[in-house]
Amino acid sequence: MRKEHSTNTLNEIHIHNSCSLQYAVDLISKRWSLIILCRLQKGKMRFNELYKSIDKITERMLSLRLKELENQKLIKKEIIYQVPLNTEYELTELGLKLSNTFNELRAFGEIHKKALKK
Repeated sequence: MRKEHSTNTLNEIHIHNSCSLQYAVDLISKRWSLIILCRLQKGKMRFNELYKSIDKITERMLSLRLKELENQKLIKKEIIYQVPLNTEYELTELGLKLSNTFNELRAFGEIHKKALKK
């Protein structure tokens, strides 16, 4: 757990207040978050579908990231009351707005990787 008044936490708050770009990048910079958001661009997915579509992620980590993304209002969770109980996840309106930038970031990533190989 982070200390609320540590220098690091206070600096992070200052940076987020002064730079919206850094704030946005920090929302998706945790490992697996961006991959989860990209998978959900295709539409609703159940937990197991997401789990199987992301190589090397653990169920615990997927569950943790989904909760974080839900708290950030980037995805929403729908419980399907049937036997067995299922959950579906999809991008919220905010998540959809963010996903519009993914193609540009993806293209930049490809260009940058090629430039580094030269």
